Amino acid sequence: MSNYIFGAVLILFSIFAYKETLNIEEHDAALFPTIIVVAIGITGILLIIDEFIRKKVAHNKGEDYQNNTTLTFKMFVTKIAIPGLLMIGAYFLITIVGYYITSFLLIIVIYTYHTYLSDKSKITLKHFGKSLLFSGVAVGVMYVLFTILIGLPTPSGSLINF
Repeated sequence: MSNYIFGAVLILFSIFAYKETLNIEEHDAALFPTIIVVAIGITGILLIIDEFIRKKVAHNKGEDYQNNTTLTFKMFVTKIAIPGLLMIGAYFLITIVGYYITSFLLIIVIYTYHTYLSDKSKITLKHFGKSLLFSGVAVGVMYVLFTILIGLPTPSGSLINF
């Protein structure tokens, strides 16, 4: 049932966000957000289809399908609250230091946090080095794509204009 609800939320969000992209006056500037919003909507549709297919397959096998993903408080904190707070923090940080520096820092934090959650171990210097490398490559690719190839303006911060 949770995939149906989450899929519906994604679809509704994508419809609302798509309507907002129609208000962007520059057609070129609206292209990337529109693609992302459509991808979010497709993901919502696929979640609903996936849940439906899983139930149908289980029913055909004569099994009782139960999606055993009960939301616990620990799961809520580790998988919803902390990532949500990180994204809200990034939103405010982007106005201070700009898009690329915020992206670099956010990727490091999310990569390290995900490593911690999946490995259930302490973060070592090796993990941190991988996060720096991955973040640097990801931001470099974003810079080449957005700024050099497409020429999209990115938010610049008030503290650092980069």
